[in-house]
Amino acid sequence: MSFLLALLLTTPPSLSGKPTCGDDNQRGSEECDGSDLDGQTCSSLGYTGGALACAADCTFDISDCTSSSTPVCGDGIAEGYEECDGADDTGCAGACSAHCACPATSASDLEIHVIDVGQGDGILVVSPDGYTMLVDAGTGAQDATIAAYMASIGITGLDYTLVSHMDADHVGGMDGILQTYPEVTTCFDHGGSATTTQYDEYDAEAGDRRTALYVDDTIDMGSSVTVDVVHSHAGSGSENGSSVVIRITHGDNTYLLGGDCETMCEESFDPGPIQAYKVHHHGSDSSTSASLLSAMDPYTALISVGGSNSYGHPDQSTLDALTDAQATIYRTDLDGDLELIGDGSAYSVNGEAVCSGADTRVCGETDVGACEYGTLSCTAGMWDSTCSGEVAATTEDCGNGNDDDCDGLTDEADGDCAAGADHVVILQVAYDTPGTDSLEEFVDLYNPLLVDVDLDGWTVSDGAGSWTVPVGTTISAGGYLSIAKDAAGFSALYGLDPDVEGMSISLNNDGDVVVLADSGGTEVDRVAYEDYEAGWSISAATGEALERVAHDVDIDAAADWTTVSPAAPYGGTIVENDCGNGTCDAGEDCESCAVDCDGVLSGKPSNRYCCGNGTCESVGEDGNTCAVDCP
Repeated sequence: MSFLLALLLTTPPSLSGKPTCGDDNQRGSEECDGSDLDGQTCSSLGYTGGALACAADCTFDISDCTSSSTPVCGDGIAEGYEECDGADDTGCAGACSAHCACPATSASDLEIHVIDVGQGDGILVVSPDGYTMLVDAGTGAQDATIAAYMASIGITGLDYTLVSHMDADHVGGMDGILQTYPEVTTCFDHGGSATTTQYDEYDAEAGDRRTALYVDDTIDMGSSVTVDVVHSHAGSGSENGSSVVIRITHGDNTYLLGGDCETMCEESFDPGPIQAYKVHHHGSDSSTSASLLSAMDPYTALISVGGSNSYGHPDQSTLDALTDAQATIYRTDLDGDLELIGDGSAYSVNGEAVCSGADTRVCGETDVGACEYGTLSCTAGMWDSTCSGEVAATTEDCGNGNDDDCDGLTDEADGDCAAGADHVVILQVAYDTPGTDSLEEFVDLYNPLLVDVDLDGWTVSDGAGSWTVPVGTTISAGGYLSIAKDAAGFSALYGLDPDVEGMSISLNNDGDVVVLADSGGTEVDRVAYEDYEAGWSISAATGEALERVAHDVDIDAAADWTTVSPAAPYGGTIVENDCGNGTCDAGEDCESCAVDCDGVLSGKPSNRYCCGNGTCESVGEDGNTCAVDCP
């Protein structure tokens, strides 16, 4: 009995059943304890090799386990080409990026280096957090040029590469770059392929590091900058159209880099305001569209291009457009390597500030009429953000002679002014003529606008049919146009040649509607009569015409209309007279033929004006130097 008691009292604590971390005996909740790994190995935990160890807290230390499978960034295990992975960041000089890279250098500013690689692109981006990314690598001969440039500015490591698209002058040197900088963790591109040697070499060297980019993806280059993918479209039908376009935001400034993106590519995204723009496609005329420039309003344009290249890049039209947009242009063929350095507030290119001294820059939306551009002033080498002195658009004041709402039209010419019609109107309709309707009917139009209107394809319709205005017909600004069914009948009755003849519709004397529509079929104006439509009880007696009360007012109601007797067209041209034939031809008083015409035109309607006969004929004499007749 005493022997058993003594045995129990001398049993080592490690055999008592309670886990004690550090006693070299794995028990209970412990994964391991010292050299006691509970029979586990790297292989049993899913790895293909390496040495499993036990950490001081009695959990497995898998840092020396290895795997031959593709590394998975984000699994917390730094393996393969990963420099770090989450908390597994031993030796990382800064925060581990979302792409399992450690900062390759130390930096405080954003740097964008457009390296002179001849006809191609090679752009090094260094973030303020020390991450580095090479966007494109020129042709196959340019990898050494890029590496030498990087060494010259003290950059010895590379975190990422980005191939904008698979053309040789962008992807050609990238395989050599990846051989020179094997530490690259991620090779971004649009995810597509190409049937070229340059692509095959890149694909083989990048291997599992290739990562396809999609619109709205971001590239982690540290917390100081945001790198957004605004375009990437593999399989678009062309490599240029597939180009990856990235937008880098650093403080107050934003930069756009985008391979050979052309007009269709550019119109698929909104870049927002951009301070510095790496010009697409080396400045070709197929890129840098007006819509893109308008959206960006860039201060600086960086063009990567080879001197005397066979493509004619940059195109003069693109240079002109950039100049018109007030962008300062830098070119690698003229200026060599381009170095943009920014601190988030201002930036410089090759040591030159964006602006200086008393420089000003035009800003704002428009300079039409009363709406004038404002100006930006220069402060500390950068344009201020406030547009000063701009006259903003307001409601149109229909009497001050200004284009207050910035639409290019003033006062009565502006459709916003209720006092004036903003379209061609039907002015007069003669449907019950004194003779034969099929020969004498007409419709007069009036254009109250300050611009000529092309009537090609317009139609005049009634309740039974439609007639198309002949090709080549234009109504002048402030002018009239007479449309007749029959030229001879019109001339015989009214003493005028019609402007247009052959109107095929027949206006019903018992009631009808006349509709004017544009070439797209949109109704421009209408008038009904003889109660053909509700509310339209207006009517004209035989020989009279319906006429708009005020030529430039259209409220689309019967109140717009009155009658005139006899009908007298405003359009048309005077029929040539025949002085001395004993017949009173229209217009003879105006042609010194008083021997024939005593002022009464043989029962025919008086001509609209007849200067010098002492009689104030119908509307028009004051406007035709006939003040002697019509004071």
